[in-house]
Amino acid sequence: MSVVVQRAAPPALASLPPAQRRRWDRIVRAALEMLEDGEYEQIQVRDVAKRAGVALGTLYRYFASKEHLYAAVMLWWVDSFNRGLQRSTLPEDPGDALKELLRRSIAAFVAKPQFLRVEIVMEGSNDVHARELISEFAGQYAAAYHGALGRLPDEQAAQIEIVIQCVLTKMLHSYALDRVTVERVYEVVLGTVDLVFSPPPRARRASNIGASA
Repeated sequence: MSVVVQRAAPPALASLPPAQRRRWDRIVRAALEMLEDGEYEQIQVRDVAKRAGVALGTLYRYFASKEHLYAAVMLWWVDSFNRGLQRSTLPEDPGDALKELLRRSIAAFVAKPQFLRVEIVMEGSNDVHARELISEFAGQYAAAYHGALGRLPDEQAAQIEIVIQCVLTKMLHSYALDRVTVERVYEVVLGTVDLVFSPPPRARRASNIGASA
């Protein structure tokens, strides 16, 4: 885990006047573009500031650390993902809708595996500002599940979401570490949806139980 140097608390995004909000957006967009071209570990904050056209000190007035900055990038990214979902309707059947959501989620991370690796870094962050944004990231991602499972009772939908998220996270992390193929990710994750929405499996009967020798 990286050591985070905590600075003065940055202003809340909602409190920024229009000119400062545009500057915040420009910094986050520059950080996102650099991540699209490379890996998180290789990116220097000073290079993000240069690309955004701001002084390094200005960047640190908005973001307490590199982890805080890239938590904002992930929040921006999931917001874009959710807008894409809204442009194309998911199937009405909850199982089919969940499968389609998961296909798109997996495809998004497979297309940009460096974003998946950043999410893993963010999960272990000890920067309080980064953790706040990652909580928002998780909330926005959960909203997509609510849309897919909205026809089910709330408690049931919440339990399904937890199960699927655990499986998805496990498989994506394994993929990021080159332990499984992308085909295996799809197979296990979508197979879990089938298992959740299918009747309980019956135990196989042992053959010749009690048969005489």
